[in-house]
Amino acid sequence: MENETVPPQDPIRDKYPQGEILHLLNEVDESHLHSLRTLFRDYEVTVMVCYLWHCNSKWYIRDRKCPYDILLFPLKNPVFASFSDHRFTVKPGEFVMIPEDTTHSMDLVKGFDRSEHFVLRCHIRDQWGHSLLTRVPPKLHFLPDRDSWLSAIRQLACLMEHDRHLLQQRGEASVKELLAMLLSHGSVLLPKAAEGDPRVNAVIETMKRDFASADLSIESLVRSVRITGTQLRKLFRREIGTSPKQFLNTLRMRKAQRMLSNTDASIKEVSAACGFADAHRFHPVFLKEFGCTPAAYRRRVISEV
Repeated sequence: MENETVPPQDPIRDKYPQGEILHLLNEVDESHLHSLRTLFRDYEVTVMVCYLWHCNSKWYIRDRKCPYDILLFPLKNPVFASFSDHRFTVKPGEFVMIPEDTTHSMDLVKGFDRSEHFVLRCHIRDQWGHSLLTRVPPKLHFLPDRDSWLSAIRQLACLMEHDRHLLQQRGEASVKELLAMLLSHGSVLLPKAAEGDPRVNAVIETMKRDFASADLSIESLVRSVRITGTQLRKLFRREIGTSPKQFLNTLRMRKAQRMLSNTDASIKEVSAACGFADAHRFHPVFLKEFGCTPAAYRRRVISEV
């Protein structure tokens, strides 16, 4: 007697024999799948602050440019927001996302003498330091479940006052969930420039993995890709517009920024965690990047809460 092939058991179907699993593969657009994969694979979210802002009739912002991405969520009454040659009236239940280093203005809508809105400042960057929001067309976005999303954002604002570390963890998950929702509802990321030279990619991957080590040096990175220091500097200038040393310092400063904003670690502990042998080497790099000392930066973040 020939051996019969026994079909694999399906525990769900065995438990519910009258039921049937419906396959929904045809309902997912490949371009949206690609955008979702890109979001979760290539981008890192760093939440800096989240707060509820109460504005009176004299409030406005004119032609400001910030070194971080801004997500604006009106809670009470609409707000004007203009950036990238677009002007939006943002109402409760809607939001806009302003890319870092983008000139923008905000104002109260005529007929309203006050407003309350949540502001979330963050970085959503790939390994090259490019903001994801530069790949999202400037537009007005809608919260499909307004109350639950505003409740989640309010929770982030509360965490600002109680647990900065938890703010970063919960904030990263919330921002990615929000972006994934947009992509699932029809938004598609704009294409970006080519990924660049593989040697530069390899060096950046090593930097991202080992930047917290004081033993990591530009010389060791040069040896790892078997080119000269001059060649690596030229490649970095051509591909990303900065030097290898500056790129490494930027990675370290992002880590320092997160720790100063979200933890109570001492300046010495922050410098060590960011790959500096001592705080004396850390201070001038931080001062050049942010225009203030680490201690002054922490005081400024706390004062903004």
